[in-house]
Amino acid sequence: MVPQQEDIISQKIERVLGRVQDPQSLLSVSELGWISRVRYLPAFDKLEVETDINSPRFTCALCGIITASLRETIHRLLNEEFRKEFPGTNIVVSQKGVE
Repeated sequence: MVPQQEDIISQKIERVLGRVQDPQSLLSVSELGWISRVRYLPAFDKLEVETDINSPRFTCALCGIITASLRETIHRLLNEEFRKEFPGTNIVVSQKGVE
């Protein structure tokens, strides 16, 4: 990939990560540190996004449900926003440690 193309792709990725926000705090996923890896594979026109939205440290059934719901919402928003910036690209959003 040409360096200029890499810069454009990096800028698009940063824009998306700045737009996707936690619905409660309104902080971006970047600010919250919820993105552990983003990898663009030009040969496959694929973008892999790995989140790290951890479950609560203490045992609480309701907290686990809320975290799972939040994770699903963030994954959906990331998927939608990345599709806007990278139309036609295969977008894969996953949780760190989950295959």
